Amino acid sequence: MAKLPGSCGYPFVSDTSIEFYRNPEEYISKRLQESSSNIFQSRLLNYKTVFVCSYDATREILEEKGRDFKHGYRSFLFNSYGDNILFEDGESASHLRGCMLPIFNDFARYESTMEKLCKQFFSSMTPGDGDNVVISNVYETFKTLMTKLCLQLFLGFDDDNSTESTESISELATLHWHGIISVPVSLKVPFAGESGWSKAVAAKDKLLDIIRDKIIIGKTKSTEACNKSVFSSLLNLPFKNDRKDIEQHVLLFISALIPKAFSSIITSFIIEMSGEEREDMREKARTDDSFLERVLLEVQRLRPPFFGGRRIAIRDTNIGGYHVPKGHAVVYVSHFAHRDEKVFKNPEKFDPDRWLNWDGPLLAADKTFTFGRGERRCIGHKLIHDILWYITKELLKNYDWSSVSTRSETPYKLLPVSRPVEVVSMTFERHGA
Repeated sequence: MAKLPGSCGYPFVSDTSIEFYRNPEEYISKRLQESSSNIFQSRLLNYKTVFVCSYDATREILEEKGRDFKHGYRSFLFNSYGDNILFEDGESASHLRGCMLPIFNDFARYESTMEKLCKQFFSSMTPGDGDNVVISNVYETFKTLMTKLCLQLFLGFDDDNSTESTESISELATLHWHGIISVPVSLKVPFAGESGWSKAVAAKDKLLDIIRDKIIIGKTKSTEACNKSVFSSLLNLPFKNDRKDIEQHVLLFISALIPKAFSSIITSFIIEMSGEEREDMREKARTDDSFLERVLLEVQRLRPPFFGGRRIAIRDTNIGGYHVPKGHAVVYVSHFAHRDEKVFKNPEKFDPDRWLNWDGPLLAADKTFTFGRGERRCIGHKLIHDILWYITKELLKNYDWSSVSTRSETPYKLLPVSRPVEVVSMTFERHGA
């Protein structure tokens, strides 16, 4: 096995975390060029870290060599989310997946919820007196919509819940998430307010109180409610620790990260399919479901909501022909793996029809690394796909749209969730008007 290119240097003094988080795309591009390899090593978060930017090597990490690694975020996220399917391995993970997959794979259970929420949303967009509708901030608008959906699906909210309650929980979830990605030091500085971490802890406690109250109420309701939300279905699963397991999973599912990821993909879809130059694509996607499938796949290839993922090697292994020692962190970079020129011709081009001649896995979820692969693939990947399908189908059925900006390209920030650097405004016109 070949020796990894690059250098991890010495603890602390060689750490490159600040450089990485300042501009991850530039950081990796520079080292790819220096090493002349799409796999290299460096020091990140003071760990010896292997960066993998190859499509085939990423697949290897997530599939064939999946059991050579453990989850790479446990040390950062466990105190914030507790025990849940995200951190489990082996038989425990298999048990949880077996229990939970059926409720995530049956979109028909939740379609009425999706339909009602979208109807309200699109009604609010309806032009008056022939005027166009301008959404001044596409990303924030759809993040709000997806936050409402997530609270309905994963916390059992319904029409009786006030807008104020929705906004309050959304704010708590945001505080919780922002604290997780801040420096985890719980302290209070006189006259300076609380640290992000201590605010996150306080937000978590409040969220858990809300979740516990919802569980008590949900346990007393009719089982007919199981057809309305994931939350109601979770209440009836055979968890080992029952209520505590439900609490921790609901806390994970109402994370602010999930609406952000949804909005990231929807925003990228709207950007890529906007304007007169994409009119033919929009028309084809309206009538050809297989083409819309390829469009969504290409959006996720070119603009994955997550930059990549992290694992820790639990034994000596090899990836892409390179030796990876036990204890090393491995970061697979979806953003670059999806642009691997050995796999994707003209990788920067938005080309849905590139998937027509795809000779790899047939399932959409197995063509990109947007939501992982193999045994640790996101448990909700099918539900996510069905929700995205529903919303984009409704957009296409009802509207044509074009950018308010005259810029030819939209620069993106890539961490913690991929989204445009600048506010994206779009003009929506009723289709066929």
